[in-house]
Amino acid sequence: MKKFTKTIMTAAFAALMLACVPVFAASEEGSNGSKMKEGASTFFKGVKGSVKDAGTSVSNKAKDITASAYIGTWSFINGKYTTMIICDDDNTMSIIQTQKKGENTWSGTYTVSKKQITFNVETMNGKKNRDTWVINFDADKKDYMILSSRDIPNDLNGYDFARSTLFLYIEQEPAVIEETDAE
Repeated sequence: MKKFTKTIMTAAFAALMLACVPVFAASEEGSNGSKMKEGASTFFKGVKGSVKDAGTSVSNKAKDITASAYIGTWSFINGKYTTMIICDDDNTMSIIQTQKKGENTWSGTYTVSKKQITFNVETMNGKKNRDTWVINFDADKKDYMILSSRDIPNDLNGYDFARSTLFLYIEQEPAVIEETDAE
């Protein structure tokens, strides 16, 4: 990114120098001077448009990289309790907390800005719910995501998600292991 910015700045400076020399020379030539000034003006408008397009391209690339960092299924296991976060690329999201006696599911939509997900909770266990949760996150591509939120309810083991919590990326639903009593 720094190299790209340096290249753009160098090109812009070189263009400025090439455009300014003829403009100064043209100011001494009389009627050709106004034509040269018009040419320089048109040139700089083109440079401005090119720099703007490059900036938009870089911005879109950064958004794509950020998006790929949190889309997927993430899991945190705390003893017998599991909390999963599912972020889909269509901006739908679910948080599922499972325990031996059942599960709680919050579903809705989300938006992302830099390192923060705003989760608009629309349902809880299938019933309408209107709430907004803010989730701070830091994701490492497809391996793990560290998040914290005062809004995610504690799991039944009492884990407080306001603390930084390591969620691991999973490609499919984790296998459920039934506990058996040893005889």
